[in-house]
Amino acid sequence: MLGGSVFDEDPGEYIAFIIDLTESKKTEARLEMSLEATESGAWDWNIGTGEVLFDRNWLSMTGYTAEEIEPHISFWEALVHPEDLPGFKDAVDSHFKESAHYYEYEYRLKTKSGRYIWSYNRGKVIERDEKNNPLRMIGLDTNITQRRQHEEQIRRAQKMDALGKLTGGIAHDFNNILGIIGGYSELLASALNEEPKLARFAQQINHASERGVKITRKLLSFSRVKDNSPQNLDINVLLRDQQDMLKKTLTVRIKLNFDFYDDLWPVWLDSADLEDAIINLSINAMHAINQSGNFDIKTRNEHLSINKAKNLSIEPKDYVVLSFADTGVGMDKETKDKIFEPFFSTKGEMGTGLGLSQVYGFVKRSFGAIKVSSDIGRGSCFELYFPRYIENNKVDTPEGEASLEYFEGSESLLVVDDEPELLNLTQEILQNQGYKVSCALCGKEALDILKSKEIDLMISDILMPEQDGYELAAIVKELYPSIIIQLVSGYSGDKEAGNVKNDMQANLLHKPVEAKELLLRVRSLLNKK
Repeated sequence: MLGGSVFDEDPGEYIAFIIDLTESKKTEARLEMSLEATESGAWDWNIGTGEVLFDRNWLSMTGYTAEEIEPHISFWEALVHPEDLPGFKDAVDSHFKESAHYYEYEYRLKTKSGRYIWSYNRGKVIERDEKNNPLRMIGLDTNITQRRQHEEQIRRAQKMDALGKLTGGIAHDFNNILGIIGGYSELLASALNEEPKLARFAQQINHASERGVKITRKLLSFSRVKDNSPQNLDINVLLRDQQDMLKKTLTVRIKLNFDFYDDLWPVWLDSADLEDAIINLSINAMHAINQSGNFDIKTRNEHLSINKAKNLSIEPKDYVVLSFADTGVGMDKETKDKIFEPFFSTKGEMGTGLGLSQVYGFVKRSFGAIKVSSDIGRGSCFELYFPRYIENNKVDTPEGEASLEYFEGSESLLVVDDEPELLNLTQEILQNQGYKVSCALCGKEALDILKSKEIDLMISDILMPEQDGYELAAIVKELYPSIIIQLVSGYSGDKEAGNVKNDMQANLLHKPVEAKELLLRVRSLLNKK
């Protein structure tokens, strides 16, 4: 064909070759686009020589250029996180012994910037020698960092929710014990008016039980069931009122900076809880700053997109963000994972470990979220997200405080509680004031009593086996609508009870209930009948 044309033999074959080559190029381009869209990169490993060819997307994913890498398996292994390398090698070695299946492994891959990303690695041996020894392997690495972060957030949320339920359950039992100690010591002190020394002993017992009550309330705050009094609140106004106190708390070695966002949206929060959260976060910042440093408190309005709200596990809508940033020592990942757990503290014997758990409970109870950013040596930033308050979302607030005093009565009462000692104590308190009291250890006993006795008011615990207080209240409300119902609980859990819950939960009496508080509530309800 020397000196001739390529079309001299068969131009049709040449045209077919051009068409086939064009289609191949299009397929290759589509594959490149798919890999880029999924943040995936391909590799081809010559197992015998150790040479590894990385495609453009793999290099882009790690931040390297072709000139900056060594196309060898040793370069790749150096990028694998030391904790993940043994598992990575085990997965590959196991695959070498097989013949058909792909292997899969998730590991941390170091990028050029020094940051680790999570990668999903999938590969397969495609060539073997006559002895079935692997010669060549191909596969993909896919950046799954965002997915892993979201899974970690879900895991933490589930862990904190489980801790909340456990803490609330413990607090419920603890409240019953404190109620018995406090109640009987109160009765004992009253009965020992003519024995001042013995009366003081009883008062000391009562004082100790009150200290236990305060700790229990902190635990309940973490488990999101603390009784609170939310209101329409301007966070900027509250912060301005707190400025002088915070400056004294932080001392002169720490510079306190405020950045108030103009026209900040209102929120629906308990101001006392918010003040406690601000103080807790400020004290933590003070301890984190070894010598001198800065502590910045900022507010802003923010509308959360669907993706950002999903990452924070809250609804996509308007939020007010309150942020606290310090220039302290920062935290490692292990510490960040534990900071909201009850009793976890980095302050040794100086800390109780309840400060941040209270903050967590308060924020979650307010349908918000906390975002924590921190690195060793770079300080920490806590961002608290609170839903924007809209007037028609207002909920009923508890009645205002009345003067506490004993009220006598002669009405018939029914007390329901599965704790016998607490049941006896409540009966003693009420009978001492003249009430006729019947007692039941469960819902079934209570309903049996109601069949034969006229009852004016029923006091029932919520957390009981077989039939809880909400369920009992619903039945009593339907069968005996004239009976007044007062629910009591140290921890109500997540139980839903429809209209009964809506009507009665806001007026719960929270254990342990002082004698005066119980008598005041009973008399107040009966006076309205």
